[in-house]
Amino acid sequence: MHSNSQTEILAEKAIALFLKTSGATTAADAQKALNKLVAVASQAVETVVGHDAAIDMLDGVKINCSFKHTSNALAVSAPRHLNIMACAPGIQ
Repeated sequence: MHSNSQTEILAEKAIALFLKTSGATTAADAQKALNKLVAVASQAVETVVGHDAAIDMLDGVKINCSFKHTSNALAVSAPRHLNIMACAPGIQ
């Protein structure tokens, strides 16, 4: 299996293609399409692995969304013009 970051990139590409193919043109359309995708994915996990695994997957999605929302709300970014340069060893 690919690394987590590679898998995330593949998932993002697949979702972009899915939304384009589904004809989603608004945020509401995208939400409906993605809700259907999650429902089908959770049914597939339940079929292949079991009910508890499907529930765990959905719990993981919920936790990840909550964490991402919280971290985005707390994020602090440096101004774009700030140039951070590495210091030589011993120089602070």
